[in-house]
Amino acid sequence: TFGISYYVGVDGVSLLLIVLTAFIMPIAIFASMASHIFEERGREKWYYLFLMILEWAMLGAFMIQDLIVFYIFFEITLVPMYFLIGIWGAENRVYAAVKFFLYTLAGSVLMLLAILYVGNEAGTFAIPEIVSAVQSGALTFPFDGLFSTQSYLFLGFFIAFAIKVPLWPFHSWLPDAHVQAPT
Repeated sequence: TFGISYYVGVDGVSLLLIVLTAFIMPIAIFASMASHIFEERGREKWYYLFLMILEWAMLGAFMIQDLIVFYIFFEITLVPMYFLIGIWGAENRVYAAVKFFLYTLAGSVLMLLAILYVGNEAGTFAIPEIVSAVQSGALTFPFDGLFSTQSYLFLGFFIAFAIKVPLWPFHSWLPDAHVQAPT
């Protein structure tokens, strides 16, 4: 199993994100029903299927307690967003979808490397076990300045999240995707 487990848990932060996702998705669905995007391209069932897959992947990412399974859910969110933008977006939708996909995938590679390093050092990918090992001092990632292991691990996660969120200067995919997106 490579130390990979599928189990879930909810804390204060993830609960807030779960509630927010569950609140916003019906609004997105009702807004889509009121729009005219299906008059041109049709395929309503596929559109709503992609929205549901997106919600499922987001909820999964917020609840998962294993770094590898979190990464899988984090990456699954790319697929429905790519198709939602690429099929039901405006006139430059394919360009925007590909740009979005490539940017976020590039950032995710850095996060995967950081996850694999942490899992290798900890002997597990279970987040609670990693946290316990760090708190007890059994697992350390020394901070020896700017070019330390801890800095590289932080950058791996930060860049992936900064691209997906999107934060400056990792936001250049957003204007195209935002303008072209159907919802």
